[in-house]
Amino acid sequence: MNKLIHFLLAPDKYAARKIRRRIVESGGRLGVVVGTWLELLTLAGEKYLVPEASNNWATLLSSAMAGKADAFWIESFQVAPAETMASVNQSLISLIEGLEPGKHLAECDSTPLKRRAETHFLDLAWLQESLGGALPPALEVIQQVLAAGRPLKEIKVYRQSGFPELTRWQEAMLNRLARDAEQCQLDDALQEILETSLDGSPSAKGPSALNHIQQNLFSTDSAEIKRDHSLQWVACRDFQEEVEVTISMIQQLLRDDRSLKVSDIGIMLPADGSYARVVKNIVDLAGLPVSGLDVNLAARDLGREAIMLFITSRRKPAPLLALASLLSHPLMPWSAEHGMTLAQELMNGRFDFKPLAGMDDQGRQMLALIKKEVKLCGELKKDLAAFIDLLAGSEAQFYHLAMAREVASGIINELPAEGEPTWQRLISICSPQAQVFSEAVDNPRDGLCVFNESAEPWRALRHLFVLGFSSGRYPAEPSTSAVFSENDLLTLKGELQFKIECADDVLRRKRNLFKRQICAVEERINFFWPCRDVFGGELAPSSSLTFIAMLIAGVQDPEGLLLNLDLEADRNKIVGLPAVKKIKAIPLREIQIKDLNLGFDLMTINQKENGELRTQSPSRLGTLMTSPLAWVFNRAGIEPRKWAPESLDIMTKGTLAHEVFEHLFPVGSSFPSHQEIADQVPGLLNKAIINNSPFVLTPEWHVERHHLEREIITAAEVWTDMLVDMGATIIGAELGLEGEFEGLPLYGRADLIIELPGKRTFVIDFKKSKSKARREQMESGYDSQAELYRQMLKTGGFTNKDLKLSDKLEIGAMYYLMNDQVALTDSSGWFATPIMGLVELGDGISTQAVDLLKKRIGKVRKGEVRLNRDTDEKWFEKNAGVKIYALDNSPLMRKFILPAEEGENEIA
Repeated sequence: MNKLIHFLLAPDKYAARKIRRRIVESGGRLGVVVGTWLELLTLAGEKYLVPEASNNWATLLSSAMAGKADAFWIESFQVAPAETMASVNQSLISLIEGLEPGKHLAECDSTPLKRRAETHFLDLAWLQESLGGALPPALEVIQQVLAAGRPLKEIKVYRQSGFPELTRWQEAMLNRLARDAEQCQLDDALQEILETSLDGSPSAKGPSALNHIQQNLFSTDSAEIKRDHSLQWVACRDFQEEVEVTISMIQQLLRDDRSLKVSDIGIMLPADGSYARVVKNIVDLAGLPVSGLDVNLAARDLGREAIMLFITSRRKPAPLLALASLLSHPLMPWSAEHGMTLAQELMNGRFDFKPLAGMDDQGRQMLALIKKEVKLCGELKKDLAAFIDLLAGSEAQFYHLAMAREVASGIINELPAEGEPTWQRLISICSPQAQVFSEAVDNPRDGLCVFNESAEPWRALRHLFVLGFSSGRYPAEPSTSAVFSENDLLTLKGELQFKIECADDVLRRKRNLFKRQICAVEERINFFWPCRDVFGGELAPSSSLTFIAMLIAGVQDPEGLLLNLDLEADRNKIVGLPAVKKIKAIPLREIQIKDLNLGFDLMTINQKENGELRTQSPSRLGTLMTSPLAWVFNRAGIEPRKWAPESLDIMTKGTLAHEVFEHLFPVGSSFPSHQEIADQVPGLLNKAIINNSPFVLTPEWHVERHHLEREIITAAEVWTDMLVDMGATIIGAELGLEGEFEGLPLYGRADLIIELPGKRTFVIDFKKSKSKARREQMESGYDSQAELYRQMLKTGGFTNKDLKLSDKLEIGAMYYLMNDQVALTDSSGWFATPIMGLVELGDGISTQAVDLLKKRIGKVRKGEVRLNRDTDEKWFEKNAGVKIYALDNSPLMRKFILPAEEGENEIA
């Protein structure tokens, strides 16, 4: 039985593939393994009988990091534990690997480091000691191999001198393997195969520009060479065009040169995987076989996501977007349509979680569970157990359901029986992780060869197409450490003698890789530069273009090498670009935007099943007045349904203030004093917040909540004085009104209705704003709401038929503007003596609005829709005191604005 394994160490899996092919082509061998460092480590663990890792490194590291209250990482760790732990873990491992095995950071003299860096170093040294000798899995295997007895089989490692570059721990393990296999003779043939497979010498023959670049790239003192067709650079619109042009040029190559095989041609892609899916789609369309293409699909981590959203929603008040995301989550026990309906109702301000028609018991139980509030660990354990039992999903979501149950079970086991949950830690435990699934792709032996920017070349090529030749690529820029600056790393490497990579080392390594990649090509390399990214942002060419330009004679500007596909002169110079037959261009259809005539009564849109028209509200008719198209969008229900985080905006403040006023001023003629207002408003506001916007109760909204409370108290104090001065009696608050206008059914709610001496009544509308804009609108005659409320009282009355007003009452409208405590009315001479803050504007406040509304209604009933003109906004603001907010109700609105024609009636 052969007790020796010949292991050929490759820098990556692509180089290993190339070496294996060479061995097979040489006749094949027994007892030979080709692999990367990870495969060697696994093999060594098996042959030296290394037991499985005895520790959970991530758990140990997390606990240790939490144990030092003054560590440099502690604040970041509390906010973003996963990201902070990853950064600290990387720095700790690189320092440990930079020393000889068995040596600790605490043994090193850190005084040469600057104060900040020394603090970080000492904290990491403390962290290593607090771990009690525990090591990451890879280093633990090396430690075990170094301490192990004789192996089951010796491993003879073949390696190109200094390549791949290894850490001191890796070198120590190689030395151990070499000592154990020192009696075994080196197979010179295998060493030669390894050396020739990893040889990065130029493949291009003769004095070509390609050969010159292969030999001298990144040198600063080399001679220049004349530009030729062995190199070319093409500027494309974006990565999609790059791929399409590349495949068309490959097809042309194969047509022009019958000696060329598909396997003689390669494509090199950026390392981030962004090109793989597009390449796969287009080579499939072209019918080209492809080898070495890895297509990774990113997917949502639905399991962890569901648990995170559920835990986030347990702490009340729950963030609105988290609740909406939970209700519409794919693992919920209801249909996607039900989920979106529930989420949209929540975003619209309904927090009752009312079950929908057709929802089964499982869905009803889940809604009841989501509605619950949790304060103690014991409650959370029960709720989590119930939650995972109620989850549902398709067969394709089995993995995500299993992950949700696994994560939830881990949290349930970790939670204590008593006390309050540590919410931030729980959320960090179940935070979604990047999910990448590899798509099955056929990999024929002799297909189009795909290189990866970060991988070794694995086949000799005649032609190579380099895609994504933009800034930050070829080579990729070195990443920076969040723990140590570049100067710190230089000190660690120089004065402290750590074997550690600095930015220059990384850049040198990546440049050498890029040189080896281009050295694998014999005839021509085509570099493609995408001018723009997927968002349309501009991209610069790769920094390597500057070094290449230094080697090409007559090039003053590196970008002068680029041939732009959009320029005909450049396009004609591109070698191998297939020519397209000239055809007569078909002119684009000119889209004419004009006023609409849809040919039917637009009031019948969305009518009731019995054929009755749905009611119009004063605010909707206000939209019709300023933008008929926006009214149509609203009537048809085709406005976008926006989701946004909670915000204490003007609408939210108005809702809260309205509810406080409703309860602060009850029916009757007895009004609260200033002291009673100050005493009652805080409690009433809290109730209103709980009912409408519970997020405002969280600590981060404390300042805004206190400010709103003061605003409401001030507005209420002035309002109570006005009521007393008017001699008012409150008839009701938040009363439903109905009636008709121009034959249309109307419905609205009056914030307040008061009766005055002399058989007069006011319909009150509270506004959480200042009076300037409203006064301008009323004085211009373009206030429509006041007249519409008056019409409802005259033609219909209250929806509660037990309430009635005397037919002989004079009806007026009043706006109370809370922010500057001003009341504006359409009355005239109703008060013998002036009332502080109250302004009577007379009965002309609605004349212009009513006339315009009648015209608008007449047109839409004929099916006609006047589109807004580009002068409307300015006209309405100047002449009517109105801002057309409806133009922002949909992104489509401004696409259908017409230029105003000379002499046209400006708003008719």
